[in-house]
Amino acid sequence: MTVSYHFKGIEKRWHDETIEKEIQEAHPVFPQDLYRDYGYDAVAVYRCFLHPQENDAMWEDGGIDGAYRFLHRFWDLVVNQQRREGDPSEEALFAANRMIFEVTKELKKGKTGTALSSLMKARKRLACLAEKEGLDQRILEAAVRLLAAFAPFLSRELWHRLGHEESVTEVPWPDYDRDLLREEKLPVPVQVNGKKKGILCLSGSVSEKEALETGRSLLEEEMRQRIVKEIYVPGRILSFAVR
Repeated sequence: MTVSYHFKGIEKRWHDETIEKEIQEAHPVFPQDLYRDYGYDAVAVYRCFLHPQENDAMWEDGGIDGAYRFLHRFWDLVVNQQRREGDPSEEALFAANRMIFEVTKELKKGKTGTALSSLMKARKRLACLAEKEGLDQRILEAAVRLLAAFAPFLSRELWHRLGHEESVTEVPWPDYDRDLLREEKLPVPVQVNGKKKGILCLSGSVSEKEALETGRSLLEEEMRQRIVKEIYVPGRILSFAVR
């Protein structure tokens, strides 16, 4: 059976008999044209959120669109973001270890939806780091290996794009280092007069004063002198109004 995923003008098709039965037995709440329009991976990701209530659930356009956007952004993270040469930063090591720890923990408990949510949050953290400093190849490899548990076809293509010949599912599950697990940092957009100027990775326990001081450091000196209002919503946004 041939299954496809497609976005951003790119269409890939894989032939894999191992999932034919699963697709044919998909619950009727998922119309077959969803596989055609969004690809198998997007439907599979959406089903993870409904498990174990899938048989009683009704699919919604917003849900399948959200799964599709997640895969689209994951592709962008691996294929289009800048790479980092040399060893990963301390922040990147923390983000990778937290990602592996959280996804693994939830999968062991059989909570596929929660595990997928953890991976989605991790993608946002990695995107923050990619914009700030670039991402190390090994961290991207770990992220793609985790994604393979939910989106096998896209993961296979991304794994090949990272330079590997073997299938991503043949690679051992990534390990994490407990010593590197510490307080989480979240990506916080910085805005000036409503326009995004950058992203900061801030600890959830950082004080308002520290967050604002860090945000001001992104602004040019002249702009800092013209600040008339500043707002920090923990974990959400850092905003400055200037004249």
